[in-house]
Amino acid sequence: MKNDYAYLDLLEHPLDDQQKKVCCSVKNAVVAAGAGSGKTQVLATRFAWLVMEFDDIRAPAVLTLTFTKKAAAEMYARIYKTLVFFSKNERVPERQRKNAARAVSEFADARIQTLDSYCGAVVRQAANRYGIRPDFTTGSTDSERNIKNLALPFVLKNLSRPGIRRFAEAGKVQEFSDSLVAKIIGDYTSLATESGRFTRSLETQKSIISDAWKKIVSDKTDGSLFDIVSNVLSLCNEAKSDASCKWQKNAAAVKLFSFLETEPLPDFASTVFSPEDVEASEALYEKLFSAANWVTVLSAFKPGNAASSLKAIKACTENLARYADELTSLAVYVKEFPYIKDMCSLFDELLELVNRQKRTSGALTFKDVSDMALKILIEQKDIRNQEKAAFSKIMIDEFQDNNGRNRDLLFLLAERLDEYTEVASDDPAAIRKALVPNIAGDTLFFVGDEKQSIYKFRGADVSVFNELKRDLARGEDEAELRMVYNYRSFPELLTSFNQIFGGFYKSGDDYAHKDGTPSLFSQTQGASYEALYTEDTVARYVDKSTHERGAPIALDKSNIRSHFALLPYNQKDYALEKESGLVPDVQEQLAYYIAEKIVKMHEAGEPYASFAVLDRSRTKRNYLKRRLEQFRIPYVLDRQIDLFADAPANDIYAFLRLCVYPSDMNAFAAFLCSPFAGLTENDVKIILANASDYRNKDFVFAPFSDDEKIAAVFAEGSIERERYIRAADFFKTHKERVLAEPLTKTLNTLWYDMGYRYETMLNRAVSLFAEQYDLLFEAARQADADGKDVSYFVDMLASQKEADKGFTFGDGDTGIGDISYPIEKGDAVQIMTVHKSKGLQFDHVFVLGAFDNVKNDSEEKYFFSEEAGVSLKPAEGERNYFFIKQRDENLAKDIAEFRRLIYVAATRAIKDYYFVGTYSYDKDHKHRVSDTSVFDPVIAYYYPDFLDSDAAVQYTSGAPFDLERIEKKSKREIYASSRIPESIDILRKRKIRDADVLFSSSEIDFIKMPEVLSKRITPSSLEKLYDAEAESTAEAGSGESAGGDLYPEIDELLEKLAKENVRFGFDEFGTLVHACLENAMNGFDPAGIKLASEKYMRKLSEAQQDKMNAVCEKICARFAASEYGARALKVREEGAWIKTEYAFKMCIDSYIVTGSIDLVFDNGGGTYTIVDYKTDHEIDPARYYRQQACYRKAVATLRNVPEENVRCVLYYVRHDEFSEIPHGDFSLKDIATGL
Repeated sequence: MKNDYAYLDLLEHPLDDQQKKVCCSVKNAVVAAGAGSGKTQVLATRFAWLVMEFDDIRAPAVLTLTFTKKAAAEMYARIYKTLVFFSKNERVPERQRKNAARAVSEFADARIQTLDSYCGAVVRQAANRYGIRPDFTTGSTDSERNIKNLALPFVLKNLSRPGIRRFAEAGKVQEFSDSLVAKIIGDYTSLATESGRFTRSLETQKSIISDAWKKIVSDKTDGSLFDIVSNVLSLCNEAKSDASCKWQKNAAAVKLFSFLETEPLPDFASTVFSPEDVEASEALYEKLFSAANWVTVLSAFKPGNAASSLKAIKACTENLARYADELTSLAVYVKEFPYIKDMCSLFDELLELVNRQKRTSGALTFKDVSDMALKILIEQKDIRNQEKAAFSKIMIDEFQDNNGRNRDLLFLLAERLDEYTEVASDDPAAIRKALVPNIAGDTLFFVGDEKQSIYKFRGADVSVFNELKRDLARGEDEAELRMVYNYRSFPELLTSFNQIFGGFYKSGDDYAHKDGTPSLFSQTQGASYEALYTEDTVARYVDKSTHERGAPIALDKSNIRSHFALLPYNQKDYALEKESGLVPDVQEQLAYYIAEKIVKMHEAGEPYASFAVLDRSRTKRNYLKRRLEQFRIPYVLDRQIDLFADAPANDIYAFLRLCVYPSDMNAFAAFLCSPFAGLTENDVKIILANASDYRNKDFVFAPFSDDEKIAAVFAEGSIERERYIRAADFFKTHKERVLAEPLTKTLNTLWYDMGYRYETMLNRAVSLFAEQYDLLFEAARQADADGKDVSYFVDMLASQKEADKGFTFGDGDTGIGDISYPIEKGDAVQIMTVHKSKGLQFDHVFVLGAFDNVKNDSEEKYFFSEEAGVSLKPAEGERNYFFIKQRDENLAKDIAEFRRLIYVAATRAIKDYYFVGTYSYDKDHKHRVSDTSVFDPVIAYYYPDFLDSDAAVQYTSGAPFDLERIEKKSKREIYASSRIPESIDILRKRKIRDADVLFSSSEIDFIKMPEVLSKRITPSSLEKLYDAEAESTAEAGSGESAGGDLYPEIDELLEKLAKENVRFGFDEFGTLVHACLENAMNGFDPAGIKLASEKYMRKLSEAQQDKMNAVCEKICARFAASEYGARALKVREEGAWIKTEYAFKMCIDSYIVTGSIDLVFDNGGGTYTIVDYKTDHEIDPARYYRQQACYRKAVATLRNVPEENVRCVLYYVRHDEFSEIPHGDFSLKDIATGL
């Protein structure tokens, strides 16, 4: 490495030789970064190195893409910190130090984001060209729900169509619509899918079917169908002429020979058909089925204990089974073809409806956005050229979790500036083939690890990452770089990893592969979706402080850190034991083992926070939670499995629903039973009986409508009467507030002010309820941010309750997706899925599910491939050729990904890990080796006599792990240590009594804490100072009203809405105007602005919306025609720097100031203009001097120009007038205390 880069060694953690080679690579590269190899630091350092070492590479020109928002945030912080370090270090050469300082000043414009976020930005540029709402939202829930809502009436309308009649089961039309029709459209199509996609795929299917049949019946090589059949017929003739065979006494032989006499050898050559012949399905099927059935009859020959000549026939016919299956499945496809064709036609029709609705609603999925971004870059030459020119370098992290479409998009961005490759968007193979020769040689930098690709369910395709090495290679230059030094795990673990996953043993001071050793990964390339573990990727130990490479550690019983803990398990034996009622569930036993082990290790000094329990899915967590609670082990979940599993969400939901739907008696009953009312179920039954009039058919239930009558049911002075009256007051007091206030404020009131929070603090058993509230609050916050009201929120909760799935939210969209919210962890065991653990590390890791079998998706109703399209499972359990092929390939891919999942789980460990599960055995108590249980061959190799040993923990010399037998526990043993907690009522009374005693004591000194001034402010909060000053000098309201109000209809409409109790006032009007002007300055046409405004006016009637739209259209037109509006639009047209709603957060005079600037643009010559929209009645610029001074300072700092080069202008919307704010000295130190 050049001495010129010696300044990189100044970092707190200098790069090792591999990291430095990767960091300072300038050519296109694919970096295979092993677990714990420090790839995040390398990416951050490479960003800094690029902008420091090359004068023409600026920070905004380095596009850095990550897989998740969390990773993007971490990368952003790492890169910024690295640049600041180099910019201030005097030991860095002057040129590089100045370039680092320049990058810091430009960092606000750096493009460090998720790939989804980048795709969204591309789509927004061309939304109008494709008829997409420019204010579209990206998420999955609304779109999924919309597809289902369209699919059901569509299916009902077409019930008489042959395809639906064939594949939809009677009485299960909605299930068919939701789980097959809507799911196929949702999972395998997008807004970019070309019309007729499903019908066109039939041409491919017909060709494949024709070729497959022809290949089978025309092949005459050894082992072919022709060869086997010829041998069978020859053997049959010999057996019939062999007197000693006595075939006449063998029923199977008699049946076979009789069949051959009546059904002679078919003329297979005459059965060959063309793709077009498939259309004549009925006639062709008869011919094909006859041939297939002939082979099936031969393959089924089972003579039993017969003469050797008959056994010879059987040995030969057994080889026909695979041909019989394949021929039958091909014939079945032909039979089913008319129905498949009709279903494909229906899919195409529904796809048109769905995509039309997506364009108008703006509810898009991530797949919609990523596919549309690719389509736009292929079809829109100006946008492709603009994006290519914007980026000098592109770095992509975790690319093993992406797919071919993502790769093609990046190839388009890396196309040489002097090239423009014409490609078709509907042919993925052609895109890649056309683009690879035209990629610039020094733009792309992919980082990933094929062994950590675990997102197949999100469309990840590991084969794409594996193929990149060939795609980016230039002549003799290899595109792959490697980082194999592991800075995370103890060296003993690395030896285990290499042996378990790669079959590499310690050999002297290095590793060597031992042939015949089973390992989870192969060393030679097989299928493209398989990960390799080769000599080049063996994990190496390196000293963290010296970067000296260490020799492998020899393993023995004393230092082994990889532990397999297995519960011997036979399904038949277990069923008998469970029936006896003495043995708990298998999962209960595994959970008990983990909890007990954690307690023992904790007692030995290990903090709870050093443990993680990883699982494949969240479905079996209740077992683990119960056992951890039994041992009083604190824990934190990565996500609630079921929002409605416990009380808080149900209670809050019941109250909110009762406010929105007062006639809902179920919600009324649930509210009365909740802690908000505190009545018993029996009390509620009495109340409902007296509150309902079932004899009156016109009766409409109204809660608390006859309080005196209901209260009289209970005795005067009784606790039940008191609670009912209090519940009625509570409902009447809060109902109107719930309908008018933001959702977050309502939840805050219910949780804190009404005391629910303190119920969860009484004991640990319910302390985790608080996390449910955090989840619900974040959902409410997102709903508020999306402009959705309490009715929408209640309906969303109702859908979620019905679905009974994990409660999650999408990106900027209240619906299903991954929601993240802060959790106070403390010293607690962390429970999460293996997927959630990606990028994390823990001292001790327990993994559940590592020994599970990977199940075949035999229950799936369909499969899909890009090449052949959709395949439906035939009716009546018959076998469809495509269905079988895709099912088998899908299983193979699932097994391959499961191996990678296990690798990710193990490599999270720093000190040790435990794989915990069951060890299945057959009736003879011999271990069953299964192709789909990935660890079975490994265990059988190192511990062949595991079941025969009485040792609790076994260790075989040279093995990479020890093996512990989990002893089966009885219910008495597992539940014996459980302690009955103090009842909640007794506990509550004791806590209240103790508090009363404490606070009534005269010996207590209450310390009054000094008021701590907030160090966080917003520029708009500075208006309070002006109001206070104006009030003290009696100058309030002294602003001018020059020019008069141009829009008197606004006040008229807002006053009318106020009288009608519609929550749309001056604040909401201001938000609407700001949004319209923002969209106008972003280049939206009037139709686009109108569409974007709808979400702000959901509470208004159609006539009221029309009035508001008319006003907003005038405001936008006037501003666009004004001096500053016209100038801003010209800046945008010229491609110069312009931002709308420009958010910033910065430190000013030791205060953290967070704000958003309505409009700011570059005038050229190093000067900038800020325009702030005001909807005030009066023109009073002095009110905003301090606010604008903050904005001026922010822009000056972020754009690295003097403050006097930034002009601040107020635009008074109601008067169509501008007021310029003069520049002056400004400091928060003296004035902020008045806030």
